[in-house]
Amino acid sequence: MPINGDENALLYDSLLQNGQEQTFEKYLGYLNVWDFTATIIAALCGSLLASQYGFELNYWISIVSILVSFCVSLMLVKPSDKNKFDKSIKIKEYIKASLHFFRKQPDICLVMLSEMVTGAALNFIDEFWQLYLNRLEIPILYF
Repeated sequence: MPINGDENALLYDSLLQNGQEQTFEKYLGYLNVWDFTATIIAALCGSLLASQYGFELNYWISIVSILVSFCVSLMLVKPSDKNKFDKSIKIKEYIKASLHFFRKQPDICLVMLSEMVTGAALNFIDEFWQLYLNRLEIPILYF
């Protein structure tokens, strides 16, 4: 689930547009159940499939699921905004303001760069830890 709340906002706005905003918690619960169930199934099946067919099959399944998710996301429609006071801001203004901010505060660039390098290193470990355990002769089924 997204950490920034975009999914929750889209759900609430969609329910609000249909006059069903009082059912938000119910549908949010359903989304959480599906997310948790999919995570458990992926964890259990991932190790089983990897032990039977190798790691490559799991990556192919991931690619297919990303493509399916992308196609489904193209069918989503943002509900109309009823607030007439919001003024749309052009992307050029966002970029210009961001560049101006980072030029004025170069220390933030250093912090962000170090966080990006740390995140990339942790992501590498997260993606490839199975290979390390496999080299230690720990059966893939235990992953």
